[in-house]
Amino acid sequence: MVVHPKLFISYSQDSPEHKGWVLKLATDLRQHMGVDVIFDEWDSRIGGDLSLYMEQGLSDAALVLCIC
Repeated sequence: MVVHPKLFISYSQDSPEHKGWVLKLATDLRQHMGVDVIFDEWDSRIGGDLSLYMEQGLSDAALVLCIC
């Protein structure tokens, strides 16, 4: 059985271009590298508790990628 690393991505949302770049990175990591990415565009809910989402994502992940 293959175990895929769980990665939490934290990033600044400075511009639509930057957000698009991070989305492409997350997608590529998931599709081509087999990384189990925790990414707000996929995993958070509108109106949800952002602090709780981040805390759970950090707790669940084996790796954290911070993009500034």
